[in-house]
Amino acid sequence: MTDIEIRPRAFLIGWLVGGVLVYPIVVMIFAALWGGLALVFGNFYRPGTSGAIDFIGAMGGVLLSGAAIGFSVGAVQRWLLRRYLCWTADRWRRYSVIGGALGAGVAALAYGFARALIYRRTGYYPGSTDMAAMVLMPLFVGIVSVLQWMILRYAVKQALLWVLANVVGGLIFSGMLWINAPRMDSDASWIAAFIAVLGQAFVTGIVMLWLFEKLAYPIQDVDDVEPLPNPNRPRSVWDEAI
Repeated sequence: MTDIEIRPRAFLIGWLVGGVLVYPIVVMIFAALWGGLALVFGNFYRPGTSGAIDFIGAMGGVLLSGAAIGFSVGAVQRWLLRRYLCWTADRWRRYSVIGGALGAGVAALAYGFARALIYRRTGYYPGSTDMAAMVLMPLFVGIVSVLQWMILRYAVKQALLWVLANVVGGLIFSGMLWINAPRMDSDASWIAAFIAVLGQAFVTGIVMLWLFEKLAYPIQDVDDVEPLPNPNRPRSVWDEAI
């Protein structure tokens, strides 16, 4: 059995920094992605020509944006998991991309439904958009974490706690923005966003660290694993006895 050295303080600091750095990374990816697509398809597509085409284009943009966010989040998290928790996190980025696309699609549909429901019950007012937007982050990160759980469950016990942590972190993020940002001046509203990002990253980082410190499955050396029998070798009398 292999002993691994977990670096909890370095991991938690890196997780907090990574949670903040994901946003400028996403912005750069969006700039390159949408700039390239605009150059390629700008001469072929004109918005407003067809309702069905506009809807397909909008949903395609949402799914592609979600996949880009999932890739950024997965790449940063995988690097931290490998460096500080000694876990290879194979396919973590791939499943994060899939979860990001699915999460963005579901969150966009839920946002539209929430806005329609708020409008029907209370009538439109400026705060209704902000209230509907509270569903975006919990739904998005919740679905991304479900896809990540499919990989994490092979490394730690009770991996579903990772999904719960992401939903709670998403609610903290949305709650902080919805409650604090409108009460602050426009010049200082970034403080609420920064605190919301750190709060979300702190919750998920603490849970991930606890899972690996307390509930991680033991790691076996390759030399300790018994090799599988070779089906192509000649049979012996001992095979018949077994």
